[in-house]
Amino acid sequence: MVGSGRSENCVRTKKQVRVLGVVRGWDQLDSATKALTRNRTGTTTPLDNKERREMDDLKREYSLR
Repeated sequence: MVGSGRSENCVRTKKQVRVLGVVRGWDQLDSATKALTRNRTGTTTPLDNKERREMDDLKREYSLR
């Protein structure tokens, strides 16, 4: 907690981290890593529906706003 009574924004565990996609360096990843995420190279759009669902699930799981 900080002086305001609010919790600081920080990652408390690696389970709180989700990589929705890779924008740069996709070609440098090994195949196992590529299987875990999506190639978003050249994408200029905001999150797509799949990414939004993933983000909503994460926020719900950790009671985030």
